[in-house]
Amino acid sequence: MEVTKRDVYYMDTNLFIEQKQVDWALDVIARIEGVPSDSLGIISRPNGLAYGSLFLSTIDYKEMVRPAAVVDAEVLIFPDVVLIVEKEAVFHTLQQEHCKLEMETNNKLLLVTGKGYPSMATRRFLHWLYLSSSRTRFYVLVDYDPYGYEIALHYRLGGAKPSELALQDLQLLGVLRGQLDAQSGTRDGSRHELGKREKQRRKGLEEKARLAEWADMERALKELYEGGFGTEIESLNELTNVIIQSFKP
Repeated sequence: MEVTKRDVYYMDTNLFIEQKQVDWALDVIARIEGVPSDSLGIISRPNGLAYGSLFLSTIDYKEMVRPAAVVDAEVLIFPDVVLIVEKEAVFHTLQQEHCKLEMETNNKLLLVTGKGYPSMATRRFLHWLYLSSSRTRFYVLVDYDPYGYEIALHYRLGGAKPSELALQDLQLLGVLRGQLDAQSGTRDGSRHELGKREKQRRKGLEEKARLAEWADMERALKELYEGGFGTEIESLNELTNVIIQSFKP
């Protein structure tokens, strides 16, 4: 049975004065044993949400639930498209537009958010779905900045490095420079100049994109750094229409 890192902390709060001491101890044990930290059976608290057209014999995702770490149920309805959204606020916005998105694109749609960097449970859930249906298409929607693109790469690679949880066919829906340039009434006030730390991430991100064999990401990173600015998903004035155009056959 798996327990969370938070569970371990509360087992002995006198020993573990802070949560970060548990995290540090588990990292040390994993290095000594030479295994990934998640293989110790102690995981980060699940932090994701899923909503939409996925119906299992035990769960209806139209009720919006946390992605299960291990799914052991008969699948009655598979989605045609899975849209992974970086931010919870955008996830809830799209949840309200779910019916419209399905009707306009003629696709069964499942929305998933990891609320930033995804937990192991969220990544396992997505990988289970990825292996279970060869016809389901996977997209990711993140902020137009180095941190958003790093999260997209995290999903594509299955973690910080390539792993068995990789979503190898994951496509970058946005935010892209072309989408920002094409829309009318761009919210220039939401743009910010890339800072020194953001610029320093370029080499590492480009190496990950090459490692993931993700040409679209390499191109997106080039446009991002050449433009010299970042912005959030919310800067797209007509996000729903951008998604509809992307999902149409």
